[in-house]
Amino acid sequence: VVSASLQQIYDCAYEVANYYGLDPAIMMKIMAVESNYNPYAVSATGDHGICQINERWYHKFLIWDDSYDEYTISSGYNLYDIMTNIIVSVRQLVTWREYAQSIGYSDYTYLEMYNKGYNGVYYSDYRNRVLNAAIPSE
Repeated sequence: VVSASLQQIYDCAYEVANYYGLDPAIMMKIMAVESNYNPYAVSATGDHGICQINERWYHKFLIWDDSYDEYTISSGYNLYDIMTNIIVSVRQLVTWREYAQSIGYSDYTYLEMYNKGYNGVYYSDYRNRVLNAAIPSE
């Protein structure tokens, strides 16, 4: 059972993605691919919530220098909180994007890294699934 409307999810994604300089449509597409917009989704590999955040990355991107960031995580360690999940996801995507650019990748390689970590530069399926995902309307 999804506790938020698609519009509420989009509003959160739009606000956070814009703040961090990420395309909100990418966030919506990631949520479509990862959980079909289900904030309570759990994968067999230990990924949680609407953006399917893995616990090993969660703590890394939860701890952030909030002195320069208006988004403090107020829900504690609740991976099923939509805003928390989106914030952690966007922070992760922005970090991967910066890393990918620093090693010479300027396209959507960071999407592969979001899915596969540092080895993501060797994959292309996830990037294509995200970029081709449809964003539903209510």
